[in-house]
Amino acid sequence: MAGRGLGSEACLDILEDVAPHLVYNQHQQQPVVMTPDILAGLRQALARRREALGAFVAWEEPDFGFDENWISVRPYQVKLASEPPGDHRVEVEVWAHNYGARAQDMRVTAVAPAAWKHPATLASARGLIRAGREECVTLAFDVPPGVARGLHRIPLRIWWSDRYLGQWRHFEIEAGFPG
Repeated sequence: MAGRGLGSEACLDILEDVAPHLVYNQHQQQPVVMTPDILAGLRQALARRREALGAFVAWEEPDFGFDENWISVRPYQVKLASEPPGDHRVEVEVWAHNYGARAQDMRVTAVAPAAWKHPATLASARGLIRAGREECVTLAFDVPPGVARGLHRIPLRIWWSDRYLGQWRHFEIEAGFPG
């Protein structure tokens, strides 16, 4: 990650706190002498990298564009009982890591697969994701009767504040119930 306090920068924070004289690398014969000047040079290189990465993405923070999993679904796969009185209720959490400096509203809509012959929207949820945090919204819905047995991919439409991100996350349900 390119963000402040993340990834390589977090490693440099640890090195500054621990202040080792030598750093060993399994791929090199000799240890590296870790001086304050070397750490400062590494921080400058990271700052240049962050600026360069930021030129590639249309986000306030580069990590929104480079962390492909900044929005994720947990659990990714839901297995439901296939015979009554099985539970037909699905509940998943849609997690987002807000790399930005201010809280953002996230809205998520679960869309029924075309094969379900069901109205498009299964469930919607929204929540405020605080700056610098990873937080979630919960989607919950009942699988409609008559869904064929098997694995079903449930697409998610996602909005981040006013920005529609598209239908780019999904989760799977293993289900199917007698009509």
